[in-house]
Amino acid sequence: MKEDAGTAEFFKELDEEAKNNYATCSMSQTFDAVWQCYTLGAQAIHYYRYGEKKDCSGRWEDFKFCLKTKPKSSEEADVSYKQPYIRR
Repeated sequence: MKEDAGTAEFFKELDEEAKNNYATCSMSQTFDAVWQCYTLGAQAIHYYRYGEKKDCSGRWEDFKFCLKTKPKSSEEADVSYKQPYIRR
């Protein structure tokens, strides 16, 4: 299957965005976001408004992503980020 120039540019942009995500990832900020999501106040407000517990899984995944990629160099992080997609 041949890709056109627009598709190639789109995937290049996605790769750059992913690279920026783990290059600028802040563990303290992502941990604070997780902590704030699980606080009693945030959960109470969400329960009052929507009648269910607030889902913090997205913030937890961001924190785990930061933990996996932050201690590595950008080249190692790039390889480990793409590894699950290569195996498929």
